[in-house]
Amino acid sequence: MVFGQSDDEFSKLLSTLEAVYSRSLVQRRGGKPMAWCPPTDVYEVNDRLVVCVEIAGMRDGEFHITIDERLLVISGMRIRDYAHPQPSLHQLEIRHGEFRVELMLPWAVDRSRIEANYRDGFLQVELPRRQDRQIHIINVRIDENDEE
Repeated sequence: MVFGQSDDEFSKLLSTLEAVYSRSLVQRRGGKPMAWCPPTDVYEVNDRLVVCVEIAGMRDGEFHITIDERLLVISGMRIRDYAHPQPSLHQLEIRHGEFRVELMLPWAVDRSRIEANYRDGFLQVELPRRQDRQIHIINVRIDENDEE
């Protein structure tokens, strides 16, 4: 907290800074618009990692999910679709255009068991841990008919 400011003033300051950041409409890298990053939660449950991305307004086929080694990339394009042609805009807070989430996974995943579901504006990707090391017990058969 900043010295001399009340909690309420500090909260207002944080809200203002967040609003300015989120309203930066054009972010460029080398002249090309940069992809924006939607809010993402990552948590572990039992033997799997769960990645939940908040990205409303998407349809089937508009997501791309790739894994290269332990790098998970979720990307796509959210199109701005107004109900009326050529509206006069007063406030723009909903991001659109190319989005991208990149996460380094803490461990290798079993690619054959990955599941992805989209519901109510949330993309949920479940990434089961790959069992690299398994203990194998080998029974030793003793041959009692040993001929010498």
